[in-house]
Amino acid sequence: MIYTRLNPHLHLIMVPSLRYKVEMEALFTAGGSYFEKKQDRGRMHLMEHLIVARTKKMNFEEFMDFQFAKNLNINAATSPNYMWLEYSGHTSDQDLMLELLLEHTFNPTFDEAILNQEREIVLQEISERSGEPGYIVHFHNKKALFTEDSVDCHETLGDIPAVASTNLGDVNRLFEEMMNKSSVIIMISGGFDSDKIQEKLQNFVQNNLQDHPFTLGKEKLEPGNKLPNEFQDFKQKPLIHPLAHEQVDLNLYIPADIGVHSNHLCKIYNELFLKFHGVLYDRLRHKLGLIYSMQSYFEESHQHLNLSITCQISHVQKIIEEVKEVLGNYDKYFKPVKFDMLKEVLVKTNQISSDDPSTLANFAELTLLSDGQVMSYGDFVTKIDKATKDEFCKFYKSISDQLVNMKVVGSSKSKQLVKVLPEIV
Repeated sequence: MIYTRLNPHLHLIMVPSLRYKVEMEALFTAGGSYFEKKQDRGRMHLMEHLIVARTKKMNFEEFMDFQFAKNLNINAATSPNYMWLEYSGHTSDQDLMLELLLEHTFNPTFDEAILNQEREIVLQEISERSGEPGYIVHFHNKKALFTEDSVDCHETLGDIPAVASTNLGDVNRLFEEMMNKSSVIIMISGGFDSDKIQEKLQNFVQNNLQDHPFTLGKEKLEPGNKLPNEFQDFKQKPLIHPLAHEQVDLNLYIPADIGVHSNHLCKIYNELFLKFHGVLYDRLRHKLGLIYSMQSYFEESHQHLNLSITCQISHVQKIIEEVKEVLGNYDKYFKPVKFDMLKEVLVKTNQISSDDPSTLANFAELTLLSDGQVMSYGDFVTKIDKATKDEFCKFYKSISDQLVNMKVVGSSKSKQLVKVLPEIV
């Protein structure tokens, strides 16, 4: 993995390998829909469609035919946090892909015909997706748990009136605002010449970005900056919605210290206790038959370990008791033999991950976005390999000590849940 800064706000991550496929990405740190003003809600998503729809020399139809002829896959996406552009193709077209990425990233061409076309598509997306039961329940629950300005409450789809009234002036204004505020991360993996690509990028920066809004912007959002994401004040909350499932979607949130400094310990904890072969999962599902499924997430944005469980209403309190038992009793449930076995497994894990350079590049980008510093997957594996039982014991007990502050949330269509899981502020 190669990481460099091409200028103070342009980051480059490269993972070259001997492959025919090459993948490229450009990410805008202030390109997420969270940064929209109220009157612009939904317009970042629309702009994302427009950025990759054409080039300066090719209109929409010509560009589509060009992608087909070159077997290029070009896409873009918007989340509350970021916007990113994606390119993949054959290694022989690496120079061409880089030219497209740089044009779309720094000098896209917007036109009225494509705006009219994509506006209708985005309006249809908003209409269809906002009416899906899962979408409705998801944001009903998020808005009941998090403060109003939290990123978890933000809906990228936006508002139909704002999108419907979007004109080219709005799009050009939004793009300039995004470039003024964003840092950009360019990520390249697969079969490419890293020296040649880096030289092209350095020349581009020197010859094209000196007076660009990207370079002149003074309010930059650097990687590692966090958007607001705070829980409301509660300990236990039942959420009833007619479109939810009969069974319970049970979420337990346990405060945890999460970041680059502890990501290796989070990985060990997840493997030993929370995954399919872990102690807690095995006990809840196989030994006691209390759950249908369980997923676990160390959520850095709000510094909690989230256990997401599906189960019957009658099992809710027993599950909570078992979680406190297993995650609160190190001497009883920690297995030193499995800790040592995990170190051996990591050799294979590292080799498997190395087979896919995009996985390695994505990991490096994630650490940069999370903490403002890059860590390679190899360094991450080394940290796990060097972790001691004493170090892990301290991490385990830091979570164990926070079980008293655990937030419990249940979601169901059945009002029986309120009796089993009454609200506690």
